[in-house]
Amino acid sequence: MDRNTLISKASDQPSVDVFPGVSRMTMSYNEQTMLCVMTFAAGATVPMHNHDAAQNGLVLDGAVEFTTIRNGKELRFVLRSGDGYLFPSNQTHGAQAIEKSTVVECFTPMRPEYVDEMAP
Repeated sequence: MDRNTLISKASDQPSVDVFPGVSRMTMSYNEQTMLCVMTFAAGATVPMHNHDAAQNGLVLDGAVEFTTIRNGKELRFVLRSGDGYLFPSNQTHGAQAIEKSTVVECFTPMRPEYVDEMAP
């Protein structure tokens, strides 16, 4: 994928397994931002983690329970189709799909580990 590409077709992007039952498709990016589509099988889990990039997301379909830590306390919330969220830079968070789900996520700045080669 050319990092300066303004148009990206899902059919041209590889789907990468991130965790069991969780896959990621990187749609577009430059140094400042990155857009990804995450798909979850029912019950799939993203373990608690953090990263430098702020993570802004929108649940397209399904239902996902997110967990985060704020002021030393664990918070859990369920988001469904049309619900959004934001995890600031370095905020610990994780997720578990309650049902098969699709989530769109924007990372700022981009996450270099999510740069993939275009599918042949």
